[in-house]
Amino acid sequence: MTIIISSGFFGSDKILHLTYSIGITGITNHIMTEEFGVDASRSQVISISLTSVIGLGKELYDLRLKKRFSLVDLVWDLAGIGLGYLLFVR
Repeated sequence: MTIIISSGFFGSDKILHLTYSIGITGITNHIMTEEFGVDASRSQVISISLTSVIGLGKELYDLRLKKRFSLVDLVWDLAGIGLGYLLFVR
């Protein structure tokens, strides 16, 4: 098992982590509030939690298959969640 702390802070896969996290956060929040009528504060918790679990799950998947876990990828996931929150949730 390898935990990679610095796999390069910038790269094409980092942009994917950022953009997917932005999108998942925004889309989940929209679906929860507009389609299911969930109140705003509860929808925020759900969208942020779901996106976090997906990001962590991706790294655990990489750990199992590729034997590597990237903390830098998680940083980009968290940045995407934060931007998704600022752009679409609040």
